[in-house]
Amino acid sequence: MKKSLIFLFCFLPAWKLLAQSFSEVSREVGIDSYYEPRFYMGGGAAFVDVNNDGFLDLYVTGGLAVDKLYINQGDGTFVEMGEEYGFGITKDFFTSAVAVGDIENDGDADIIVTTWVGSSDGINKRNLFFENDGAGSFTENGESKGFLEKSWSMGATFGDINRDGFLDIYIINYVNNHGSIEVDQQGNVTFYQPDCFANYLYINNGDGTFSEVSAELGVDDPGGCSLAASFTDYNNDRRPDLLIANDFGWWAETNKLYANDGDMFTDKSRDSKMDIAMFGMGIATGDYDEDQDLDYYVTNIRGNVLMNNQGDGTFTNNALAAGVDNTFTDDEYTTGWGAVFFDYDNDSYLDLGVTNGYVATEPIIYTAFQDADKMYRNKGDGTFEDVSDLTGFNSREISRGLITGDYDNDGDLDAFVVVSKSFESIDPHFLLFKNETENANDWIKIQLKGKDSPRDAYGSRVKLYLQDRTLIREIDGGSSYASHNSSIAHFGLGTQGTVDKVEILWTSGRRQEVSDLTVNSLNIIEEDTSIDIITSVENEGSTGNTLMYPNPVTSGNKLYLKTQDDPFIGQGPITIRGVHAREVILVKPFIEQAGLLSVELPNLSNGSYIISFNTTSGTHQEVLLIAR
Repeated sequence: MKKSLIFLFCFLPAWKLLAQSFSEVSREVGIDSYYEPRFYMGGGAAFVDVNNDGFLDLYVTGGLAVDKLYINQGDGTFVEMGEEYGFGITKDFFTSAVAVGDIENDGDADIIVTTWVGSSDGINKRNLFFENDGAGSFTENGESKGFLEKSWSMGATFGDINRDGFLDIYIINYVNNHGSIEVDQQGNVTFYQPDCFANYLYINNGDGTFSEVSAELGVDDPGGCSLAASFTDYNNDRRPDLLIANDFGWWAETNKLYANDGDMFTDKSRDSKMDIAMFGMGIATGDYDEDQDLDYYVTNIRGNVLMNNQGDGTFTNNALAAGVDNTFTDDEYTTGWGAVFFDYDNDSYLDLGVTNGYVATEPIIYTAFQDADKMYRNKGDGTFEDVSDLTGFNSREISRGLITGDYDNDGDLDAFVVVSKSFESIDPHFLLFKNETENANDWIKIQLKGKDSPRDAYGSRVKLYLQDRTLIREIDGGSSYASHNSSIAHFGLGTQGTVDKVEILWTSGRRQEVSDLTVNSLNIIEEDTSIDIITSVENEGSTGNTLMYPNPVTSGNKLYLKTQDDPFIGQGPITIRGVHAREVILVKPFIEQAGLLSVELPNLSNGSYIISFNTTSGTHQEVLLIAR
């Protein structure tokens, strides 16, 4: 038989233990609110310095209530100023998720808020884009920016997918209608075919506007009801790929992994073994085993997955062996949501925080009404231990989004949890966990500022060399569940005391080394545009081809290229095409001297282009050209 899908929710009062590593301080520092849900979906937050005063502020979506912007006062307290900063309009929308990014590279953080319907009319609404004027206020101008589509949007992530120096935006969407549902006599779902909204990919046009191209580039994922996404470079080719966590994977679409090929995305979900059928909720990204590639933790109902990167384009689920499967609360299934890899105790190993919270499911799953949040400590051998009760990170509220950031600038990472109100809640409120871990461990923070790369440097990678170890952080453009962590790269150093050097792999293609670093301090690193761009997009590890000049297009549109290991062929055309364009331009090259090529370019509009050619040894090479 077929029935309509009915959501029923229940919640028991929360409890908490005295914290040893984390103290819950929300109300004493001025944060006192909660998320007002529809069907218990949504609930995101972002740590972001909206006024450039050096302290992390906090944006939290309100659901059916108005969103909150808590301004950090610099003394450990916050003042809520959402209305004053221009976010009062959110009271007319059901807001679900938030991500932040400087779309015009003007040094000010802009904010995108995803929505579902109006708070009173129930009609699908477009997403909201708030532009920062740099003077203490935001203006909502999403329509003029090009965010016109209307659906149930559940998250957003920023990334420079065409490496033109401007941030693009991917927005994930959820259920349009619940379609066909079949259940057995016990009420268990035996067949479910939801109708999902397609996802959106907005390309930054470089002039403050965006164009939606998800179907054209192959990442609309129309069969997936998505709840999390992240632009991330899983295969170390210096291009931001796309990982998506899809709900209802047992009946609809599994999780998706799309490889960025330069001009299109290719679905690598099955080949990579990332096509897990699950109730995908949230994503955490980090190299927890220190093998120089990124691993991914994806939350779920009845068991999360830890997808260990094998370095050959495939993944293996190590959640159970690593001790982070998060499957049961007592004898019932746990429901996972937000997730973040971060080093909470500054011992130099990436730990893992996870938020849990009840949601109604089919009867056979038996989800727990009170499933505590989890903190897993990395033991340094590829496994973790559950230290939730020991650290005090064990709330039994209905948790959703989770973010981390050092809001009090004391050198350890704090955590914020979005709490969703339920029918049974007695005293629900957001949770701010102040990190009060006591040890003598050192740390270092690194904030990147791009120039040819996007100002926020999302997708850039920081590699920290620590004696015989190399630690990496990818600058995050939005992940977890409906949320966005601080974009400052934080490294615990244990008792090391010094750092050999850091290497920045900028999204522009530059590789920059910095050695004069101050431990136990914030280090701001700006992109050094005097460094030749490493432009080979075939293999990051090779010397590749470099542009001869930081600004390669000189007067007369003449482009000079050089090679370090193989001279260019002296005849035949070079192919030039837009990174995401179908048209091809042929240009005949000529040699000025051995190993140096001069090409007369046609008139190129601002944007990114791929220049393809062959060397005398028959090797195919590609060069990324950014024309401005």
